[in-house]
Amino acid sequence: MSERRVHRLQLRAADEASVTRMLPRLEDALRCASLPGDDARVLLVRRLALGRIAPDISPQALSMLIERQVAQAGTAWAENNAEAVPPPQAEVVCFASPLDARVRLGLRLLRGASCEAWYWPLAVPEFEPGLPFVLQARRVLRTLAAWPQARIAVPAWVAAMVRAGGAATLAAAMNEREGTGLLQQAALPVLEDLDDRPAPQDRPSESGPHGVQVPDAPADPLRSLPRWLRSVLQASGGFDAELAPLRSHRSRSESVGATRATVPGAGPEALEATASVDTARAQERAGASPTSPKAELRQATEGPRKSPEASPVVARPTDFPPLATSLPHVLLEQSPYLEPTACGGLLFLLPVLARLGFAGQDPLPADLAQHVLHLALQRLPVDDDDPGWQLARPAPDLESGARALHWLRLARRWLWRAGRLGLRRLVLRPARLGVSATHADLHFTLDDVDLRVRRLGLDIDPGWLPWYGRVVGFHFEGQARP
Repeated sequence: MSERRVHRLQLRAADEASVTRMLPRLEDALRCASLPGDDARVLLVRRLALGRIAPDISPQALSMLIERQVAQAGTAWAENNAEAVPPPQAEVVCFASPLDARVRLGLRLLRGASCEAWYWPLAVPEFEPGLPFVLQARRVLRTLAAWPQARIAVPAWVAAMVRAGGAATLAAAMNEREGTGLLQQAALPVLEDLDDRPAPQDRPSESGPHGVQVPDAPADPLRSLPRWLRSVLQASGGFDAELAPLRSHRSRSESVGATRATVPGAGPEALEATASVDTARAQERAGASPTSPKAELRQATEGPRKSPEASPVVARPTDFPPLATSLPHVLLEQSPYLEPTACGGLLFLLPVLARLGFAGQDPLPADLAQHVLHLALQRLPVDDDDPGWQLARPAPDLESGARALHWLRLARRWLWRAGRLGLRRLVLRPARLGVSATHADLHFTLDDVDLRVRRLGLDIDPGWLPWYGRVVGFHFEGQARP
């Protein structure tokens, strides 16, 4: 459970002994109360009046009173728009994640907007009103670098600031030595070859047909930034706008050249046989005729179909226009709301992969775990607009698709041998999902507890998974589904 703090508490009683007896009950009540901040979300309460409390009240009854009072106060949610913030007069404020609060604060500081609302110092403890953005950025970067998920959070925050026009300001926030230390603390690589690349204007011009001069490529805007900042921006290449909540999460990627894929430890015959069996089973359930293994591998590398409603995030005019428009879109539209999903057990596959030695691969391909999850979703009847697609990513090529297919086959075999669980029975279960750039939280009710999953230990919080790129949490709440 996340940390809960009370900055100021006022109790009135007839004597000091009554106050002393009430304090442990209040502590237990705060631990037991079901509030939105149990996951990645940040819940801030300005003032909560509990009224007259019976001297013999139990901690359980007191926790229910806290829940009712918070619900009646009305929560001001930080909306999907990254530049929108709760009103200053709100008594209860909720952000999607600690990173979301820092992104929204940084965007307001860049615009010169007021950040005097009561909740900013609580949501971002390192924030000090009145300091210029350069100093605020130093504090935020050092805080993010100390997180376990720093290699995800630091590039996400930096890319968001650069897209909003803060590249020059960030470049002045740290010198090269401090920036290199930041990269080391956040476990981000220092790209030594950035300065060694030939500048586009240094390359000889080429002549096209009929002697027409081909214009040179524009100069690389990254060259004007310090090396540490270029390294962070290079590491932000994994964040896409398609992860934004409430968007259609299936899109088609460009066709990939047909290359023969191989899997370490499995020959081509074994791979093709496995693909044939798995494809036949999947299409038999759907009433379709089996396709060839190569066709399935191509299907594994295809992205989801993009909804016509999905619109790209529009970048603001910046002081580095070519750089800002070329940066990948960061998950800025984080939603504090939990979305219902039909594939609440998808992330139960991650503990299975961990037990199979998934993290011990050397080298470990980037995003391979998300490719495995994407393959699993493709085999199940999941709606195109289900938010569970945010947890997966299609394989970019046939080789990655073959690796993902290999690990999915091992996971399915382990599930059946250990608990007689199939992929459909494990993944397809109702839940509420909250996703941010650094966290993925699934909320279940007590009705959703599955003893077969519990016996295998698959619903225990995995926490920070470097090979998945998020902090994963499973939450079982007291109320049952109606």
